[in-house]
Amino acid sequence: MAGNATEHCPHAAQDATGDCATEILKSFNCSLYASTCSGTTDYTAYSGCSDTVLANPLGMACRTYHLGVAAMAGNAAEHCPHAAQDATGDCATEVLKSFDCSLYASTCSATEGYTAYSGCSETVLANPLGMACRTYHLGVAAMAGNAAEHCPHAAQDATGPCAAEVLSVGIRTSPTSLPTSTTASGETVIKGNLKLLVPDCPAFQAHPRGAELLSETLAMLAQVPAKYVSIASVQCGRRLSSEEQPSWPRSLQSKQPVTVSWEISAPVGLASASAVASIMSTAEASYVKTVLDKTMQDLGITDVVADVSSIEMTSDVPLSPSPPSNPLPTLGLNCPVKPSAGIFQTMIPLCQTCAPLRVLEEEKCLYDVTDCQALPPGQICKVKCREPYIALGPPTNGTCAKGNSIIDRMVVWSKPECVCPEPQAQQGYVKTDEVDSLGLSVWGCASGYAGKPVVRCNPTSDCSGVETFLDGCKALVTCAVPLVDNCRYDISACVAVGPGATCELKCKFPLIGGFTVAQCKENNTDPLKELDYYPLSCMLRECPDPSPWPEGYNKTADGHWKCAQGYNGTAINRCELGPTWSVDCGATAKLTGCQKVVNCGMPKVLGIEACTYDMTLCQSTEPGAKCEVHCKSPFVGIKTQASCPAGNVDLFGLEWVRPECQLISCDEPSNIPNGYMRYEQKWMCAQSYTGYAEKVCEVTLSCEAKPALKGCSQLKPCSAEQGDCRYDMYGCVSVQPGATCDVRCKVPFAGTTTSGNCPAGNTDSNGLIWTPPTCVIDTCSDPVVDVPGYVKSGKVWQCAPGWSGTVVKTCSWVEAECRAEPMMSGCVRETACMFPPIPAVDLCQYDLTACVDLLPGKSCTVKCKDPYVGGDSMLDCPGENTNVNQSLQGKLPVCGCGEPVPLPPGYNRTQTAMGEVAFTCSTGFGGEAKKLCRPGPGPTCTVDPVMIGCAVPLACIASIKDEGSGSGAVSGSLHFGPALVDGMVDEADVVKYSVFFADECQNSMGIVLSSRLVRPAEDFETCCRGDAYEAKLGTLRPPVGAAGFLVMVQMRSGQAPVGLFVPFNETAMARVVLTGAAPRSQRIAWTAVAGSALVTQFLTSRIGAR
Repeated sequence: MAGNATEHCPHAAQDATGDCATEILKSFNCSLYASTCSGTTDYTAYSGCSDTVLANPLGMACRTYHLGVAAMAGNAAEHCPHAAQDATGDCATEVLKSFDCSLYASTCSATEGYTAYSGCSETVLANPLGMACRTYHLGVAAMAGNAAEHCPHAAQDATGPCAAEVLSVGIRTSPTSLPTSTTASGETVIKGNLKLLVPDCPAFQAHPRGAELLSETLAMLAQVPAKYVSIASVQCGRRLSSEEQPSWPRSLQSKQPVTVSWEISAPVGLASASAVASIMSTAEASYVKTVLDKTMQDLGITDVVADVSSIEMTSDVPLSPSPPSNPLPTLGLNCPVKPSAGIFQTMIPLCQTCAPLRVLEEEKCLYDVTDCQALPPGQICKVKCREPYIALGPPTNGTCAKGNSIIDRMVVWSKPECVCPEPQAQQGYVKTDEVDSLGLSVWGCASGYAGKPVVRCNPTSDCSGVETFLDGCKALVTCAVPLVDNCRYDISACVAVGPGATCELKCKFPLIGGFTVAQCKENNTDPLKELDYYPLSCMLRECPDPSPWPEGYNKTADGHWKCAQGYNGTAINRCELGPTWSVDCGATAKLTGCQKVVNCGMPKVLGIEACTYDMTLCQSTEPGAKCEVHCKSPFVGIKTQASCPAGNVDLFGLEWVRPECQLISCDEPSNIPNGYMRYEQKWMCAQSYTGYAEKVCEVTLSCEAKPALKGCSQLKPCSAEQGDCRYDMYGCVSVQPGATCDVRCKVPFAGTTTSGNCPAGNTDSNGLIWTPPTCVIDTCSDPVVDVPGYVKSGKVWQCAPGWSGTVVKTCSWVEAECRAEPMMSGCVRETACMFPPIPAVDLCQYDLTACVDLLPGKSCTVKCKDPYVGGDSMLDCPGENTNVNQSLQGKLPVCGCGEPVPLPPGYNRTQTAMGEVAFTCSTGFGGEAKKLCRPGPGPTCTVDPVMIGCAVPLACIASIKDEGSGSGAVSGSLHFGPALVDGMVDEADVVKYSVFFADECQNSMGIVLSSRLVRPAEDFETCCRGDAYEAKLGTLRPPVGAAGFLVMVQMRSGQAPVGLFVPFNETAMARVVLTGAAPRSQRIAWTAVAGSALVTQFLTSRIGAR
C-alpha cells in the first residue's frame, strides 16, 4: 500500500528483521539430497555440503525448493539436477560463494601461524567446488574478533574440519599470449573470441540481456570487474549437419556455431594486461564450461551444449595496435634462460584507494567528507561537520583497510555529532541565561506560550546555507466547552475558560443534583481540548401529571398519589424523558405499583392428591376471609384452614397447609401371593421366606382403596461363576445364606487363599461377598520351537554363537487361552564393523582389503595403497559388537607420496641423522616449501608429488621518475614496490633491496647503485604500493652494454636469482640537454611491473639475474 514500503519491506526480506525474524526459512538439507538424488542419472555428490550451506545462508533458495519437490514421489529425475552443487536450469543463477584470495590475505595475515597461499587464485580455479569449508570459515574470520580462531581453517594446509578438503594443485602450462593494444588513456585492451554452439543463433543474438550476461561471465573468468568487459560482436555461423560432424555427440549435432568477440580493458592500477591475458588464455575448459553453462541458462537457451568440443578460447581477432612510444629492448638471441619467478607473479595485488565516501542524500549538507575522496590503503581521513553546522566533538575518522587491493572498497567511518547553528529570536521564544551540558544556549517559551522549545534547521538545496528556526512553543488558548446534554446540564458559566481556570457545571431545571467543577488544564495550547470535569448525576423529580389519570390511581389533597378503591399496592410517580426530549427537553410522569384486588381461587391439586384433599369450600375466597380443607373419603385426618390475604391481587394467592390424611382400613386381600401366610389373625412370611409381613392399603388413580401384602422375600443360596481362569471357585458354586466358602489359585498359579461369605437371610443369588486372592505364575514350559539366537546348555539358557547379551526368559499370560507363553529376550546378533568415514578423495590412499566385513573382536591391518607410501596401522572391531553403525576403531596410517625427482628449481632437500627428510626454499627464494601429493585424474589411483610454496621474490612494480635525462645520461630516482612472492606481497624474509645497471639479458652490471633496507614489520602491507621505496640515482651515465636497471631482492637466505628489469627510455636519454634539468612537463616516468610483459617466455627469459 502507498507509503508503507519503507516500514514493512525489511520484515519481508529473506534475512527479515522484527517480528518476522522468528520465521526460520528452510535451509538446504544435505542428507535429503544424498538419499533422494543418489539414484538419478548424472548424480554428483556435494563437495563439503554442510559448509557450502553455511557459507551461503541466503543463497540456496532455488536449490532448496527443487530439493523439496524432488523428495516427492516421482520427481527426483527432473528436479535433482536443479538442486546439485553445479545446478542447472533456474538455479544456475545462484552462484555459490568462492574463496576470496584478497580477503584471506587482508584478514588473516596478522594472525599467529599465518601462511600465505602458494598460488591462491590458481588453487581456487582448480577447486571450483572443493573449498566450501574454507570459504565458510574465511567469511566468519572476516567478522570482528574471529580471525584468530577461524583463519587456520581457511588456510591452504587447513586444520580442523577443513582438513578433509584435499585441494587439487592447479599447475598452468606456459600461457599463450593474447593480442593486446594500448589506448591513448593508458588502458591496455585484450581481445579474443569465445566459440560455442546454440540451437538458434538469431534468437541468441536478439536476447535483451545477452551482451550483459556474457560480459559478466567473461569478467568472472578474467577476475576483473564486469565494467571493464565489453562484447564487440556476436556472429552466426552456418549450421552443420550430422554428416559433416559424424564424430560429435548427438546432443551437439544440428547446432549452430556462434562466435562471440570480446574486449577487456585493463587500466593502470587494476591489473597488468599480461596477467589478465594469461588468465583468459589458460582457463581450464572445465571451469569455463561451468561458468558458461550458467550464463546460457540465464539467456533462456536451455539446450545449449557447452563442453570441451564446443568451447574454445582464441585470439584470432586482427589488431592494429600503435607501437609503444618506449618499447622494451630486444633480448639478445644468446641470453640464457632465467629461473621462473612463479606461476602467479603476473597477478599483482596493486594497492587500491578506497571508493570516495558518499553520504545519504538527506545528510549531504550535514557532513564534510572531502578528506575521504581518494583514501589510500591504511590511511585515515577526517569527517567533519559541514559549515554552518556546529560540531559537538572532534572530527571522526574514516579508514581504508590496510593493504587494500579491492577496487571501490568502502571506507569504514563513523558520523560526527553535528547540531544546528544558533537561531535568531522569534515570537513566542526567549533565551534563558542557562546553557546545556554541550554548552549550547537554552531556550524557553515566552509568556503566553507553552511547550518544549526545539532548535531545527533546513539546509538549502545547494548546501550553501542553513535556515535555523525554533519550534515547539505555542500560544496559550482557552479550552473548548464540553459536549453535554443541554437539557440536563447548565454550562453557561463555562464559556471561554482560560488555562488553569475553573467553572461550575450545574443540573438544569427541573432536574436536581447539585453541581461539579470543570477545569481547563494548565498551559493549554490546544483550542479543541475540552474542559475536564467529574461526572454529575442529574435526576428529574417533578413533571406534569398524566392526563387522563390511569385506572387504579387517586391523588390526595396534599398532592401524593395512592391506589384507588379496589386496588392494592404502593403508587409510584416516576418522571421519564419524553419522546421529544432532545428537541424541547419535555418529560412525562409514569404511575406504577397499583393492582386490582381479586378473590383467591381454589389451588390446583393433581394425581393422588386430588383423591386425598377436599377443596370444595375454597373455590372462591374473598380477601381477608378463610376456608377449610378436609380429607376426602376414605382418607381420614384433621382438617386445616386456608386464608386469602387482605388486599389480594393474585388469583392463586390462597395460603394453605395440607392436612395429614391416612387410609385407616381396607378389605383383606382375596388372593394371597407366594411367601405370605395368615396365622392367628396376623400376616406372616411363609417357609423359606424372610422379612416382616405387612398389609397396606393403596389408592389407585381412580381413588379406589385396595389391600396389598409387602415385606417378605424368598431366601436364596449365593453362587459364584467360574469367570477368571486364575481362580478356583469350585467350593463357592452354591453357598447357603449364612455359610462361607474358600477361593484358591488355580494351577499353575500360586498365591493366597481367600473366603467368600453368603449373608444370612440372603435373597440375591449373586450376593456372594468375596475378595480375589493374589495369584502369580512363575514358571512355564520352554519354547516349543527353536528361537534364533538362543541355546540351552543343560538347564541354563545362553546366547547362541554370533549373538551377545544376557538371556531373559519371561512367562507372558495369554488371557484368551488361559495359559502362560514363554518369551525369550536379551540376545542381539553380532555384526561386522563398518569402514571408518573416509573422504572419497582419500580412498586411493588406503588398502582396506583386510578389513572387509571384520567381525567383532577381530583386528585388521591397513596399509598405504601403491603408489602411496607410509607405515601400517591396526583397526579393531569391538568385541561382541551388535551396532550396525559401529566403525572400526583406531587411526588410519599417514600415507604420502615419493619425492619429485629431480626437485624443481627453488627447492632444497635435507636429511637429519635420524633419517627425517625436510624441504626448504633455495637461496634467494621466498615462501615456505611444502610437498603435496596430488591425486591423478580419472578413476585410476595415481599420485604425483608436487612441490609448492617457493618462488623468486620480485619487486612488484618499479618506475623511474625522470629528472632531466639526456646526452646519454640517466637522471632521476627509482621508485619500487615491496617484494611479490608468487602473487602475494610478502616481505617477512626480505632484508633489503639493491639497484644495479642491467644488460640486455637483464643481468646485473657493476656495483650496487643504491640499497634500501626493508621497511619495519609494522609498515608491511598485503598490497603492492609503487612508492613504498625510493632509490635516488642522481645523474648516471650507463656503462657500455647497459639496457636498463635491475631491482634485486636480498632475502635472509641470500640474494634472489632474478630481479625486476626497468628498461631505459632511449628517447629521453637521446635528448640534447643544454642547460639544467628538463622542464617538469617533459619529465617521463618509466614503469615496470613484476611480470607485466612476461606472459610467455618473459617469466623464464626476461627476468634478470645477478
